[in-house]
Amino acid sequence: GTSPVVGYETLSAQPGIFNLLGLRLFSSPVVADAFETISGTTLTDSDVDFSSILSGSTSYVIELEGGLNEGELLEVVTFAGNTLTVAASLVADTNVSYTVRPVARLKEIIDPDVLPDFVQVADFNPDNGDLVLIPSGGGEFDRYYYSSYPGQEGYFNAATGIPENPLLTYTDAFFLLRRGSTELSLVTSGDLKTSNTLLSVADTFNYFSSIYPVGETLGVSNLETSLQWGTEASADLIWVQDSLTGDFDQYFYSDGTPPLGVGWRKVGDGDTDQESASLSSGFAIHRRAPAPYEVLLTPPPFYSGL
Repeated sequence: GTSPVVGYETLSAQPGIFNLLGLRLFSSPVVADAFETISGTTLTDSDVDFSSILSGSTSYVIELEGGLNEGELLEVVTFAGNTLTVAASLVADTNVSYTVRPVARLKEIIDPDVLPDFVQVADFNPDNGDLVLIPSGGGEFDRYYYSSYPGQEGYFNAATGIPENPLLTYTDAFFLLRRGSTELSLVTSGDLKTSNTLLSVADTFNYFSSIYPVGETLGVSNLETSLQWGTEASADLIWVQDSLTGDFDQYFYSDGTPPLGVGWRKVGDGDTDQESASLSSGFAIHRRAPAPYEVLLTPPPFYSGL
């Protein structure tokens, strides 16, 4: 479920560094109900006419709550009548609660027209303005700058030079290279995620929004239920950025190989327990596990009362 109260958060981007940011809040649902059946990539709810509710000009994601696909977050590929199709095949199930949300565009999240400190580009040279980098998979990023050239205002793809307002899914973290001389404050608003979420850890480096509230710690996150345990050299790593310096601390879940005990540890910091270490709004998972997997993001216990 979600909190009925819309919240807001201020994200800060420091000058001269690549700031890893994530969206803890997200767009309000356009429909929430239950599917009678889930079969492969087809989901059916006879109580809802998706054709009359959803728009072909908007992209959507669907969240599943409960059942055999608990926590799945999937792109809606097509919709017609009482059915949706999604991007990946699911375990067959019945009577599964769901929520459908629109996916925001970059300008909805970072709108330079209302952020006077955001450095816009007047000459179409991406080196002359603030730059947004959105992970595109395989360790690559799509880069975007904002043009202030008269008649050509808007985001441009730095590689192609083509105007583009890309999708920014709330579970994906992104980098903001701040070229202005002062800190940039970015206010985001939306609903609070209060249910489990499964995210695909497919690449060597994977960038996620934490979804957790400010101050959420490794010890409460339950990330260890999904990650590969091990030593500094073998375990999956959680990369957490210092928001002021841009440096990253690396954490792992020790399997107890001497001289370390079992639990959260920081690379280079010996056997000091790190379960109280905080997650930033955006974080990275460095996968060392031999195969891709899904990581479970579990909301903190106090969310159950929301």
